[in-house]
Amino acid sequence: MENLVDQGKVKAIGVSDITITTSNKCDHLEDFLKVNDENFQLADDDINEIDEAESKFYYRRCWKQQIDGS
Repeated sequence: MENLVDQGKVKAIGVSDITITTSNKCDHLEDFLKVNDENFQLADDDINEIDEAESKFYYRRCWKQQIDGS
């Protein structure tokens, strides 16, 4: 898991009922599916590590106004 987070390949995993990834590369999605099953749960430390890694990467926010009105 740490390697995927460090490389910015995974944006959200196991945080809620709906998981969103920004990748469209098959190998990244296959890695994602290997760990995302019904019983998979992240610890709070894992979620914090993902949030920290995410903050270092730019991602599109093109629907921001439609979602939150800002």
